[in-house]
Amino acid sequence: MKPIQGPTFSFRTPCYRHSSLNTTPYSAEEETFIVLDGLRGEESIAELCRKEGLPQGIYYK
Repeated sequence: MKPIQGPTFSFRTPCYRHSSLNTTPYSAEEETFIVLDGLRGEESIAELCRKEGLPQGIYYK
């Protein structure tokens, strides 16, 4: 009889569910203001993202 084996995973495999890759440095309120600034249209999205240090792909996400 073979012993029961546990789950097969490596501690080197990143766990993206609990990773800091899924977090944002901005609070929900700050994100809202950034999006509202973009919708106002006073400056381009590129300028807004550059000012906030935010990649444009993240803005549109």
